[in-house]
Amino acid sequence: MSDKTKTPGSDLFDQAVKNYEQTLKTGVRLQEECGKWWTNVLNQTARPQDWQKNAASALNEAFPAAEKNMEETLRLMERNSRGSLDLLKQATAAAQSTSFADGQARLQKLWQTSLELLQHNAQAMTQANVKLVETWTQLARKSTNGATAGAAR
Repeated sequence: MSDKTKTPGSDLFDQAVKNYEQTLKTGVRLQEECGKWWTNVLNQTARPQDWQKNAASALNEAFPAAEKNMEETLRLMERNSRGSLDLLKQATAAAQSTSFADGQARLQKLWQTSLELLQHNAQAMTQANVKLVETWTQLARKSTNGATAGAAR
């Protein structure tokens, strides 16, 4: 799409999409790193029986947490879809304004709504990642305590 055919708000939408994609990629990277760390902790367990017990315990706790995190992510994506459609409607309405004052007011409302949506997304992703880190930290502590107890036997 050339610069002449781009709608005035398309750069804003492009930036919002890029920010959202980057946030999701960061969350996925964090989950991958936590998974690698967790695997290393489990591999350092002294006895195979302890590893099996720790792994089963960890998985029993990790899967519900991961499922809850995925549900929250899906809810966020659904809210984002609705918000994006609302922004698109506002952008279309702003472009069809009949007066300068009306167009300016609609464009201001569009920017305000867009920034609120971006702020909400950033806060939601931050909260989701904090919860994820807290869950992994709790599981790691339990695993480390279990590994220490197993090595002392």
